[in-house]
Amino acid sequence: MAKKNTTKTPDEAQEVSSGYLVLSPFRDRDNFEKAYEEGDDVSHFDEALLESLVSRGLIEAPKKTVKPKSEPTDDAAKAAAEKAAQEADAAAKLKAEQEAKAAAENQKQ
Repeated sequence: MAKKNTTKTPDEAQEVSSGYLVLSPFRDRDNFEKAYEEGDDVSHFDEALLESLVSRGLIEAPKKTVKPKSEPTDDAAKAAAEKAAQEADAAAKLKAEQEAKAAAENQKQ
């Protein structure tokens, strides 16, 4: 069975959000028997309620972090990156040789 390529390119950074989390226990305004405890995710609440709870210090807004760009992890991606580096080296070497040859011809003239 073929290996699924799930590697993202190094330019793809991912933003991760932890959601709206309860800081201080509180009860539901419509169902007083429903309690929300510290650490509960309440991201499903409507926007107005979320803003109200954040302003009162009962919940905290999502913390957004950016995952660092990562190196390719699977063999195919590593091989492609290595091949690209080799091609870039070969192109630079060819250019240097052509410039040296042109400079030598200019000195002869």
